[in-house]
Amino acid sequence: MYNFFSASMLWRLSLFLFVVSLYLFLAWVVSGGEKWWIIDYVDGQNIFYGDDAYRFFLSRSFLLNPDLYHYNFVLPGAMVLDGLVTTLTDSDLLLSRCFHALIGSLSICLIYDSARSLGVTRKISFFAILLLAFLPRFSLMSISFYGEAWLGGFICLSIWLYVKKKYFWLAFVASCVPLLRPEGIFFLSAYGVFFIFERRWKELLL
Repeated sequence: MYNFFSASMLWRLSLFLFVVSLYLFLAWVVSGGEKWWIIDYVDGQNIFYGDDAYRFFLSRSFLLNPDLYHYNFVLPGAMVLDGLVTTLTDSDLLLSRCFHALIGSLSICLIYDSARSLGVTRKISFFAILLLAFLPRFSLMSISFYGEAWLGGFICLSIWLYVKKKYFWLAFVASCVPLLRPEGIFFLSAYGVFFIFERRWKELLL
């Protein structure tokens, strides 16, 4: 049973609050009305225009047009998840990005907890995770409507489940990854090989 006032829990809470504050601020910065702060150039490419905006508008129709699921621009898993987000937020762009910010922050905390469970020291885990959180590609993608936002979250969750040896739920999460981004099949294959070596046939079939 967790002691929510222990030092380890306070570290996790501090990490989550710091990262979520950073990502919520970024979500606010890039979701302006007439005036936008253009901070999203990564490797010479702009993240929050074009494809990101198109995916946002597609997600608003995830229950209205079944033909969208035959369109390979957005895979069905990401379409449904983003569609649920835009439905819950009444298609508000800022609130939708804030929801993504929460998912990205939780992903960071899952990796931190995984590192601590593997015996990595608190200081090294903390600063390593901060380095990941501040990476422009990771932080900006985490609040976008690209499939990579969900892919990163599911991969972080699958790593945490693997470390915690929750193999049934690991199999379930891993099976969803290829529905988010095509490259998810490589992560699913890796876990599939692991289940074969461990002779976990039930998880493999799932």
